[in-house]
Amino acid sequence: VKVGKNNMSKKNYVVMDGNTAAAHSAYAFTEVAAIYPITPSSPMAEKVDEWSAKGKKNLFGTPVDVIQMQSEAGAAGTCHGSLQAGALTTTFTSSQGLMLMIPAMYAMGGQFLPSVMHIASRVVTSNHHSIFGDHTDFMTCRTTGYAMLMSSSPQEAMDLAESLGFAATAAHVGERAQVIVDGIEETEDGAELIGHAWFQAPDSDGAVHLDASEASVGDILTVEFTDSFCYELIGHVVE
Repeated sequence: VKVGKNNMSKKNYVVMDGNTAAAHSAYAFTEVAAIYPITPSSPMAEKVDEWSAKGKKNLFGTPVDVIQMQSEAGAAGTCHGSLQAGALTTTFTSSQGLMLMIPAMYAMGGQFLPSVMHIASRVVTSNHHSIFGDHTDFMTCRTTGYAMLMSSSPQEAMDLAESLGFAATAAHVGERAQVIVDGIEETEDGAELIGHAWFQAPDSDGAVHLDASEASVGDILTVEFTDSFCYELIGHVVE
């Protein structure tokens, strides 16, 4: 804690490893976590599972739905199905576990589903098991369509996981989708329509903001998303 002579504000510091740092941000921005433990990524899944069991709430005000599968392939398949249903989904893995997720990663990457996978890098070996750290696991996935961001400290791991949470929403900018109108809100600039797309859960995920038009609550409109802010999307009606 540092206290300046002319600035009495305090900064609190917490000592943690990269797994715990990534788990904090992952939990905040996640609705569903599909897990299967493997060294050295296990602490991320264990923390998320622990917090969910204790009822800790994410940014949407609900505990994360944690699903433990029987293999890494099952965890990746769960991520794929959950993302297609519209939930913000994540998983955690390393090394050979990541290798088992590659088939599902091609499907998720090819469908541009906004998923975030947290990897604790570990060597992939062919003749014996090793827990040494290198980049052979995630570099094997470079053709799956996933963008790869790497951190060099626990602070960077937490910051990158946070920014990726918002990036999942920004990925929809430029797309068109059907939006159901939930209500009308008065703002300083006038009235605007509030709705949600098929990939947004009502009262849980962010919303879609539209310019006021001749539409009523319950109408389904075709909308093009033009911008995003945190978990909110901004769009205009095209049909």
